[in-house]
Amino acid sequence: MTAPRRKWGQYPSQCTMCRCCMVAMKANDDLHRIKANPINKCNIILDREAEIIKASQGLDVCHIGCVGVHMEDIFHLRLAHECKYLLGVDINMQGLDMMKKNYPNMQYAFFNLEDKRKDELPHHWISRFDVIVLGEVVEHVGNAMNFIKRASDMLKKDGQIIITVPNAFSLRSFVNIALANAELVRTDHTSYYSYTTIQTLLESCNCEILNLDFYSDITTTSNKASRFFKILFNKTVLVHRPAIAEGIFIKARPIV
Repeated sequence: MTAPRRKWGQYPSQCTMCRCCMVAMKANDDLHRIKANPINKCNIILDREAEIIKASQGLDVCHIGCVGVHMEDIFHLRLAHECKYLLGVDINMQGLDMMKKNYPNMQYAFFNLEDKRKDELPHHWISRFDVIVLGEVVEHVGNAMNFIKRASDMLKKDGQIIITVPNAFSLRSFVNIALANAELVRTDHTSYYSYTTIQTLLESCNCEILNLDFYSDITTTSNKASRFFKILFNKTVLVHRPAIAEGIFIKARPIV
């Protein structure tokens, strides 16, 4: 009796030379690598800028992305009052000119770390700083891995990088998708990060994560009623489900 004809790809383990079957096997293996990543116990930071300033007191700091949304960043000025030394770096020349005009005694530099090699950094920047601040910056760059590596090159031996990014899985994002069937995104953002993907990015940059928390900033809400409900939301919902907070706050350091 003639054996029944095997269907194409029916026995991929017995068909090692079949390209189609091998592709199917690889796809199946990739699927098996998808797993749930439990959210560890995290703090909810209520004032993102105050937390950065606290970690920068009395230290040599480089604030990358120092130009604010309105080209006059008061946060950078507050940071300068607490640091031993502060360098502001940005690629917005118009904003830097305005900040130099308003605060002429502060140090600024026009420089793009994203597409640079280590030997292209200014020599006096290498191993110069205790803290590199990347506040709401990483989501704007296309080559985030190279960007973070170049920032790491600027740190002293025990220095740390402080990164804040919008949370891809924030409640606000879900609400907009569910109710308006639309993504609420800034046009200058190239990527969004989650609890897991920001860890993967930093590990790829050979960085050790010191702290990973979420922030739900009450200082950005000027309306008293809105602030009250946001505080209530933080104390009742976010303490149990921090992963739906508006942003992620990370402290990391390069592994030497």
